Amino acid sequence: MDQKDYERLAKVEAQLENLTQLVVELKAQIGVFSQNFPTRIEVAEMFRSRDEDIKEMKEDKRNNKALAASWASVVVAVVAVGVALLK
Repeated sequence: MDQKDYERLAKVEAQLENLTQLVVELKAQIGVFSQNFPTRIEVAEMFRSRDEDIKEMKEDKRNNKALAASWASVVVAVVAVGVALLK
């Protein structure tokens, strides 16, 4: 082999070592990166819990609308009692 071939081989070996080191560092970063995120199961539970909370809020809103009619009748009754007492 010629001297140029040895130089090329040395360059390729250096590049290969750099790439190997880069892959090792990327694997370590991916490991750390993946630990910061919740799993699919945790996310599914979070969404299920959120959906239940939304459903409860909608039911509460519906119930509050029904209470508005009851409070209106109470106000009418109080006004009627007030008018009856003033006569």
